[in-house]
Amino acid sequence: MNCPVEIILTVEKEGSCLKVASLNMNHNHQCSEEAFSHLPHQRKLSGSASDEAVKLLKMRCNKMVLQNHLKNITGKVITGRDLSNFKAKHVTYSIGKNDVERSTTEVIADENNNLLGIFYQDQAMKDCFSAFPEMLFIDSTYKLNNLNMPLYILLGENGNGHSEIFATFLVANEDKKTIELMIRIFKKVNPNWEKTLNIMSDKDMTERQVLGIEFPQAKLHLCLFHVLRTFRKELTLEKLGVTSEERRLCLEILQKMTYAKTEEDYASLHQSLKSTKINSVICYFEDNWHKIHNEWVEGLKSANLTFLNRTNNRLESLNQKIKQVCSRNTNLGQFFDDFSVFLQSTRVMQDHKAINIFHKRPVILYDPGSVEESYKKLLTPYAFSFILKQLELASEVRSLIKLSENQYVVTTTYAKLKVTVLSCDCGFRSAMLLPCRHIFAVRKVEGVDLFNRTLCATRWSLDYYRSKHHVVKSLVLGNPGQYSVVTSNEKTRTTAIFSQNEKYKKTLQLCQKLASVVSESPMREYEHRYDLLASVLDCWKKDIVNEDIVNIVELNNDEIEGYIQGESTSKNKNNEDFLPTLEPDISMIKFPPFTAKRGRPKGAELTVIGLPAKKKKYRPASNGKPVPFVQKQPKEKFESYILLS
Repeated sequence: MNCPVEIILTVEKEGSCLKVASLNMNHNHQCSEEAFSHLPHQRKLSGSASDEAVKLLKMRCNKMVLQNHLKNITGKVITGRDLSNFKAKHVTYSIGKNDVERSTTEVIADENNNLLGIFYQDQAMKDCFSAFPEMLFIDSTYKLNNLNMPLYILLGENGNGHSEIFATFLVANEDKKTIELMIRIFKKVNPNWEKTLNIMSDKDMTERQVLGIEFPQAKLHLCLFHVLRTFRKELTLEKLGVTSEERRLCLEILQKMTYAKTEEDYASLHQSLKSTKINSVICYFEDNWHKIHNEWVEGLKSANLTFLNRTNNRLESLNQKIKQVCSRNTNLGQFFDDFSVFLQSTRVMQDHKAINIFHKRPVILYDPGSVEESYKKLLTPYAFSFILKQLELASEVRSLIKLSENQYVVTTTYAKLKVTVLSCDCGFRSAMLLPCRHIFAVRKVEGVDLFNRTLCATRWSLDYYRSKHHVVKSLVLGNPGQYSVVTSNEKTRTTAIFSQNEKYKKTLQLCQKLASVVSESPMREYEHRYDLLASVLDCWKKDIVNEDIVNIVELNNDEIEGYIQGESTSKNKNNEDFLPTLEPDISMIKFPPFTAKRGRPKGAELTVIGLPAKKKKYRPASNGKPVPFVQKQPKEKFESYILLS
């Protein structure tokens, strides 16, 4: 701007003060307070405003809202770029702290110190897997950090049907070697891995190969959703050269295969697929799906201990919740901070549900000594809900044929089942290890008590769930000195909770009586009573409800304002986050390259003059596959008309 304003100062001979030697106050631009407030040194935050900005930026407050908030408390002009620069400079994240005892963190690097993966499992995760290791869900989610390292989550189901995270790890590459290292670390710190009997995953070949090798005792299962989605994605004109009618026919057969109840049903549908004589689809199916049909056909999967889980929806739901808390494409420090917040919030909800089960006396609506009451006291609420359903369905079991002593045959719509008073071949019994409708029906015929605790797996018992839950394990019973007793003089509230409409009606009746009394008073008292009511209304609007009405009336406006300011207090509670502890030589590890944020550039879908661009229709390469009529050029369509005519 080359403004000529200049102030030259010199030191006097005594050296005690400065002297203005030259002064030029002629600006070559307009001077205003508004322009001055936009200068960089005037926009700088300091003191309490800086601390407030750091706290709110860590909480990912909307920048426009924060910008307005800072302007109100400081009077300074704050731009969005100022907040971005401030965040980059002051909001830091550390991955060197660890507030969780007995957690396991392992950082894996290759011989060149290139980071391969980070494994993390805290003590609560270890305890959950040790108690409920039978079923394992595994899946990955992406774009949670700027190193493009996917987050893998190993999940399970506890005794009350809730999802529990067993372990997590980040990998730089999803190759066989890296995933194998992570799974072996999991096995090393979890001796109960040999009790894992079933694993649910998607159709990732590398992942499935590693799981099959590292868990030889477990059976692999494919997620139903991923199976159907893969069928729809692979059976296309571009990949298999099928027409829309052929695609519809094949997808219909494959979907029926997926829901087949028995091996015979699957074989019949398999033959139907072959009879279509669509060679490309048949070859694709034989090479990729037929050999592993025990892993994705629902009727064959249900014969295993899957707890009736057919999909990875538990993990998909969890991944969505993680992305609500964890920002995308952040550095590792911020990711672990956000992920620890997610874990803490999730566990608070799970612990609250568990404590309600442990410490609240359930309302039992069944007759004393009944079968329902016995099972309700034995099992968790989740398992008991299945027992109730099976007891209702037991009355519908009709075709019971006795083979020998205590052994029956039950004919269902899809199979003949061998049933005794203690066992059954049905899918529900195999998948849940709970008594099914057929067992209850046989026990009724045999005159045996329907309640038998040996029919239920230990994992579903309420006592086992209580003994294995980390909330109960964290309490040291029998030591009163470790507990703080809180007493309260407030009476327990016994009145019913009214709805807003009920409160309005009840208050309206009182106000009508109040209006009648005020209107009947003489004029000298009317004004005083009216002012009193107006003061009460004004205070209630300002949320002042605990002061004596007479004192409120005597308060002037200044006193009321001071009262409100005096009563307004805030308490900040800092929750300690926990993060994996990395080795001291972590500085030597080389991280993967940062992933640049990508997206379509502005105007990518517009022409040079700003009009919407016409999308080019996809035309497959000339590889001998038929081209749909709608994708042909006008000349080709005309030639087709000639051939048809």
